[in-house]
Amino acid sequence: MVPTPLNLAAQADLLLLCADLLRPPAQTLADWPTTHELASLASAAGLDVVQRLDAAIATRATAEIQSLCDEHTRLFEAAQVCPLNQTAYIRRDKGAILGDLCGFYRAFGFGVAPTGEKADHLVTELEFLAMLLSMQAAALQDGNAEQAEIANDAARRFMEIHLNDWVLSACVRLEQTTASEHYLAAAACLGELWQQLAACWALPPADAVVPDDAEQVTETEFECGSDAPPDFGGQRPGLPLPMLPPPL
Repeated sequence: MVPTPLNLAAQADLLLLCADLLRPPAQTLADWPTTHELASLASAAGLDVVQRLDAAIATRATAEIQSLCDEHTRLFEAAQVCPLNQTAYIRRDKGAILGDLCGFYRAFGFGVAPTGEKADHLVTELEFLAMLLSMQAAALQDGNAEQAEIANDAARRFMEIHLNDWVLSACVRLEQTTASEHYLAAAACLGELWQQLAACWALPPADAVVPDDAEQVTETEFECGSDAPPDFGGQRPGLPLPMLPPPL
């Protein structure tokens, strides 16, 4: 099936919602989508994820904020019981992974702030993929086939080389290391979304393999070198979107 601008924009929005579920509680949305809004969004995306998303959002809304903050710190900060960085799961050269990620980000004007997440953090990668899908949607809407193809090729390559290699492993790791209703629901939601998105994009099958020694991610001198976060950050499809850069 050839994706439409509506399909792509809705898929981007779902990725951003999953990213929001994993952010520090103080940085997430004040008003979450209703069940009806989620149903409309999932239908537009062509993905059957309403129940998972609704459950994750419901547990977020009813959780005690301090307990949620404490669990977020325990899981993803401090000792990092559940790392959310690609290099904790993929046993390839760390510098090569980060270098490729930064190459993607620079090519499309996506900046990673020095005070923000690392280049290989799950939230960062989800945001970048959402940006590519939104760019493709905007290019298709404008009738710009060349720019749409650039964004499509970049999105597919980014999914195959990066997210598809480890996102399911991170979801399994999260399920193994938390008793929080919210984070269990968030892991199930992202896992289901990714499996359906991968099928939609005909990505190679991916195994959820969690290394016994999933590494704690430490500070690294290999950064993307941007001084500001991306202009896109948090922007929802339907708002004015940045145009694609010219072909390299």
